[in-house]
Amino acid sequence: MTPASPRIAVLGAGTMGVMTAWRLAERGFAVTAIDDREPGHSHGAAGGESRIFRVAYKEGRHYVPLLRRARTLWQDLERASGERLLLPTGALTVGAPDHPDVTETLTSARTHDLDVEVLDQDAAARRFPPHRLLDGEVIVVDRAGGTLLPSAALRAAAGRARAHGAELRIGERVLDLKPRTDGIGVVTASGTTTFDAVVSALGPWSRRFWDLLAPAIEVRRVVLAWLAARDPGDFRPAAFPPGVRRSGPGGDFSFFSSLDDRTVKMNLHIARTVLEELDDPLVHDVEAAYAEQVAATARRYLPGLETTGIRLRAFFDGYTPDGHGLFGPHPDDPRVVLMAGFSGHGFKLSPLFGDIAADLATTGETAYDIAGLDPARFRKGAVA
Repeated sequence: MTPASPRIAVLGAGTMGVMTAWRLAERGFAVTAIDDREPGHSHGAAGGESRIFRVAYKEGRHYVPLLRRARTLWQDLERASGERLLLPTGALTVGAPDHPDVTETLTSARTHDLDVEVLDQDAAARRFPPHRLLDGEVIVVDRAGGTLLPSAALRAAAGRARAHGAELRIGERVLDLKPRTDGIGVVTASGTTTFDAVVSALGPWSRRFWDLLAPAIEVRRVVLAWLAARDPGDFRPAAFPPGVRRSGPGGDFSFFSSLDDRTVKMNLHIARTVLEELDDPLVHDVEAAYAEQVAATARRYLPGLETTGIRLRAFFDGYTPDGHGLFGPHPDDPRVVLMAGFSGHGFKLSPLFGDIAADLATTGETAYDIAGLDPARFRKGAVA
C-alpha cells in the first residue's frame, strides 16, 4: 500500500522526468529527480531548438483531449515561470486530402470541433507563399497549434519543481534498482536511497533497466538541418508556421519557423539510423550525403531557402513498433511507473504526461485514458 505521503523518485530529468517532478512537487509530494545531466541539455530527444505543437493530430483523434489539456498546462507553466514557451503561431499540415495523415488530421478536427481551415492551392499560395504545393495539395491550418521552445521549457519546469521543494540530484547516474518489500532502492555512486514509488523516465536508456521495455524500444538517430532563408521575413513565425508535409518520397518532412531571423529548420521523415549504443561518441556525426537530400527537398518544396552551407545536427529518440509511447504502471510492480518510447511526438504532451505520472505514482490510477500506451502491450503473449 502506498503511504499517505510517499517518497517518490523520478529517474531521469529529461522531458518526461522534469515535467513529472514539477507536477508532483506542485501537489506537495516529496520528490527526488536523478539525472547525470542538467534539464534542457542539447543531447537528447528534446534538442533541436524548437518543436511543433499540434492539436489536429495525424497520430490519432484519440489524442485530441490530451493535447487540449497539455496546451493549458503549457500556458500554466508559462505564467508560473514568466518564460515564453509556446508561441501561438498555428501549425500546418500539407499534402493531398486523401493522404492518410491528412485525412486523420481532418477527421480529428471534425470529431472534436477544432478550429481549423483548409486552404486549396490558390489560397495557400496567397497565405503561405514559401510553400510550393503539388497539384491537388492543400494546407490544413490548425489555429491552436504553435511552436514550443524545448530547452527553455525544461529549465522552466525544473525551476518550478525546485520552487515547490523538489530535489534534483543532477550529476548522478542511476546504476541499479533494488525492489524490496519496504520500498525500492535506487542505487547511484553516492549510495542507495529507498523510495516508496519510482517513475522511470529514462527514455531510450530504459532498455538497460526494464526487461519489459527492452524489446519494444528501438533507438534511432534523428538528423535536423538548418538552411539559410533568402528573405528571412518570409519565414518568420507569422508568415511560416511550423508543420508537417506529406508529399510522398522525398517530400515527407517537418518544417519550422525561423526563430533567429536567419535560418529555417527541416527534419526529413526518412528511414532512421538505428543506434545500438547510446554512448557512442559518433552519434552526432552526420554523413555529407544527407545534406544533399535536404537540399533536394528544399529546392522542390521550399525554394526560398539556400541549399548550400546547410547546418546539420543529430539527436536520438526511442521508437516503438506502433509509434506510440510506453506509459503506465509496471505490470509486475505497480510501485513503478514506466515512461519511454514516445516515438518523436511525446514532447508536446509532456506536461500532461507528467501530471498523469503523478496520478499513477501517488494513487495508482488516473482519469485520463492512456490504455493504448500500456507498457506491457509488446510483451510476448500480450493480447492486442
